[in-house]
Amino acid sequence: MLHVGPVSQTCAIIDIDRSYIRTGDRALVAFRFVQRPEYLAPGDRLLFREGRTKGLGIVKSVGYDPTKPLSAGREKDKVENGKGAEGAGETEATAAPPAPSSGPASAS
Repeated sequence: MLHVGPVSQTCAIIDIDRSYIRTGDRALVAFRFVQRPEYLAPGDRLLFREGRTKGLGIVKSVGYDPTKPLSAGREKDKVENGKGAEGAGETEATAAPPAPSSGPASAS
């Protein structure tokens, strides 16, 4: 469930910039609303929850381009630094649901 202001709707995580997230980690995450599109703006604060798992974030952008996955930065860090996902630096925790179209959205 994703909550952004008056909007509360089931969503799916369609992309994430790292393999896994633990307590205290920050990540860039792309969500997609399941039932219908909603109006969101960059800078909106959000809360997502699933069972006992909860996360806070900020909408960074609306719209998601599947040709530019969020994990591309992680692969670049692996090659340049010789480190795995664990060695990559943290990114700001954010999330962004989809644009008013029925397509997916980019968020963290």
